[in-house]
Amino acid sequence: MLKASKKGFALPPLEFGDLTEEILLGAINEALNNPSYRETAKQLSGIFKDQLTKPLDRAVFWVEYVLRH
Repeated sequence: MLKASKKGFALPPLEFGDLTEEILLGAINEALNNPSYRETAKQLSGIFKDQLTKPLDRAVFWVEYVLRH
């Protein structure tokens, strides 16, 4: 979660021992109402989906490759 927070698409991790209803509610509201989280997640989603081959095809290739060798 710390990595996701540094990249801008997640809130900083919450400490379980210090977690209260108000802190949790505030974090949820921040994630839902701050458009920067949504925009960063959309941008990263586009990068993730921009692949030359489909994941299933890649998995099939590597399984067949291992079986051949």
